[in-house]
Amino acid sequence: MLLRDLIIDACALVNLILGETAEECLRLIDPKVQVTPAIDKECHGRTQTAEALRALLASDLLETCNAEISSDALVEFMTVHRLGAGESEAILACAQIERHLWSDDRRARRVAAETLGDDRVTGTIGILLRLCGLGDVTPEAAYSAYCAMRAAGGFLPVIELEAFQGAEEG
Repeated sequence: MLLRDLIIDACALVNLILGETAEECLRLIDPKVQVTPAIDKECHGRTQTAEALRALLASDLLETCNAEISSDALVEFMTVHRLGAGESEAILACAQIERHLWSDDRRARRVAAETLGDDRVTGTIGILLRLCGLGDVTPEAAYSAYCAMRAAGGFLPVIELEAFQGAEEG
């Protein structure tokens, strides 16, 4: 079980859903991974993603973040860092309630690392590698999910099965 306080943004959640590993991954993380209110708006236009988000919230695998971000702070952060509302809201919420950001958006991770610190930022590959390292997910299952995410259009760096196998040994 991965013990980490996380807020996930839309791009990482979409990758999990498209990789058909959202339920499995989220069950293995404690406390529950949180989403900010903006994620609902970002997933709205994508029927499969919106339905999956509702199902994950209803099944208590995700919970809504209770951080209160003012619209002025959000707009200023978006403008300064040239990020979307979802990524900006997630980073600001992480700063406010001392959580870690889970994002697959390279720019958002860079800004979050500058804002929160490198140790409070991860992506889906990092989560899968950690779950392999803990023995909660097999390297083959992690790699299969990763391949499904990439095949569905997920913007993830190219890695091989050996990376997941190495995480299991380390």
